[in-house]
Amino acid sequence: MNLAIYLCSTMIVIPRLEISNLLKQIQESQPTVFQAVPSLYAAIVSNQEVKNYNLSSIKTCLSGGAPLPMEVQERFEAITGGKLVEGYGLTEQRR
Repeated sequence: MNLAIYLCSTMIVIPRLEISNLLKQIQESQPTVFQAVPSLYAAIVSNQEVKNYNLSSIKTCLSGGAPLPMEVQERFEAITGGKLVEGYGLTEQRR
């Protein structure tokens, strides 16, 4: 959320997550940046209705909070045409 504030961008926060509502909101608002946790990316790519929505406005995606499965990343990138970058594990110390 800090990036959107810093860039004075429009931020769309969905208080109650329903995948069909999220897909509709993406199609209507045409965001270029999308941030979510891996479980949400997985829910989007496995949703049967995703093919009915235009998500091509998404150019940059950030994932964090848990490891992002490579299959989910590849499928999301294929659906949107955007680049999905995983940010999980960047703060852990290696011993």
